[in-house]
Amino acid sequence: MKVPFAARMAWREGRHGWRRRTVYLGAVSLGVAALVSINSFSANVTAAVRGQARALLGGDLELSSRTAFPDSIEAVLDSVARAGVPVARVTSFGSMVLGTRTGRTRLFEVRAVEAGFPFYGEVRTDPAGLWTEFRSARRIVVDPAVLIYLDVRVGDSVKIGEATFAVAGVVTDAPGDVGLRTAIGPRVFMPAQYLNDTGLLRFGSRAWYRAYLQIAEARAVQGFANRHNALFERHRVRTETAAEEGEDVTQALGKLTSYLGLVGLAALLLGGVGVGSAVSVFVKEKLDGAALLRCLGAPQRSVFAIYLLQAAALGFLGAAAGVALGLVVQTALPAIVRDFLPVPVAVAVSWSTVLAGLGLGVGTALAFALLPQRRHAPHAQQRQQGVRRRCPLPVGPVASRGVQRNPRRDRPRVAGAGAAPRGGSRVRGGRDRHRRGLMAHGARPDVGD
Repeated sequence: MKVPFAARMAWREGRHGWRRRTVYLGAVSLGVAALVSINSFSANVTAAVRGQARALLGGDLELSSRTAFPDSIEAVLDSVARAGVPVARVTSFGSMVLGTRTGRTRLFEVRAVEAGFPFYGEVRTDPAGLWTEFRSARRIVVDPAVLIYLDVRVGDSVKIGEATFAVAGVVTDAPGDVGLRTAIGPRVFMPAQYLNDTGLLRFGSRAWYRAYLQIAEARAVQGFANRHNALFERHRVRTETAAEEGEDVTQALGKLTSYLGLVGLAALLLGGVGVGSAVSVFVKEKLDGAALLRCLGAPQRSVFAIYLLQAAALGFLGAAAGVALGLVVQTALPAIVRDFLPVPVAVAVSWSTVLAGLGLGVGTALAFALLPQRRHAPHAQQRQQGVRRRCPLPVGPVASRGVQRNPRRDRPRVAGAGAAPRGGSRVRGGRDRHRRGLMAHGARPDVGD
């Protein structure tokens, strides 16, 4: 039989019983939706991180050390500063902070920041514009959680080591901030010129000393790092470029998305199990129809193709619905996981992920639909033999193999002898109608006369 015949028969068979196919479609849709939403969101996050790598780092190059920079490193930094390269230093350490009004104390991360940092991105404060002004006096800006832990308000005084500072405001947003991290480990930002007044950094103190450089050209950044690499290694000074920072963040987020992708794939495979169950029930219902088509001369591959086309079509519909659902979920994910992301994420459709979702949906549907059809093939052959024994017409492969009719069994049952010619004409008419029906659908019935 021709392929158009199989397609027309698949369409005719598939127009009915949509309620039963709802489970089939839903099983495929949920798995594809999980994969599309997760992978598309991962692509959006990766693009956002790569586009904002400089803001994540705060500069083009970072030098960091667990001890204060030695004179040789300071000389290098002074030389590049004289050459016109902006340099900003940040010293970070953990310290107890005391709210003088409430008497509460808490361990926070204290950052002594020089003017100019960060070179990229914007630090938002409340009141606005405070980030560039608070360094002019003994004032600090803090994360909102600091006010809660110490039970202090803007304008109150806090004590850091031996120095007292006024709380000027709060930091509402900073490049690379993760909301959950700032809630668990709040930060206190103080002017770097008052760091020695605290008396906290002495011999053996644990602190991170960082210097950030703003070098516009990527080649110049790498050239500077390579030129002084031996000096940096000798004094155990680490270097990190903005590109390397973006790769580190992307790799960390990639592990999370890989895990979520496995969850989505597991959901798709579980959906495939549902597809197999639904197809198994569907094939059982169609065994008589398949046996009748075989008796009417349809080759086994054509009968197989009819139901395989239905499985592929339903798999495509389920995958398309899953893609649509996944894109809807993708648009909502940035707002849901905003507190876990270091950068704002813009939603964009990843067409490669959409095509992969459609392919996986159809492939899974076909893979799990083949097994039930193979399993029920012997039952279909038994039904075919039963239909042949009950059929009064020597049609299809039965006649072509020369199977003899039983005149007594196949003779039409009529009321009298005079009705025999009419009955015979009905038999011939029925046979002709079967032949014309198959030929109208592109089939070539092998009917024996």
